[in-house]
Amino acid sequence: MRESAPTFFDVKATKLTKDFYVVITESRRIGENTYEKHKLFLYKEDFRKFIDALIETTDHIEHELAEPVGAVVEM
Repeated sequence: MRESAPTFFDVKATKLTKDFYVVITESRRIGENTYEKHKLFLYKEDFRKFIDALIETTDHIEHELAEPVGAVVEM
């Protein structure tokens, strides 16, 4: 089994409009003291599309490809 990399969810504010967005960061160790970070920036105009796509994808996996993994929280 693959060791999972730490994943962080942060809420950030824009400087000019005082709007908010989410940054999802995966941090993976690639050396003794070296980490590789991957970031996904999710802006509020894309929240619904992201959530809908995530639900659609996890439903497909759960119902079509694999055994059920448990209850999914509805939003």
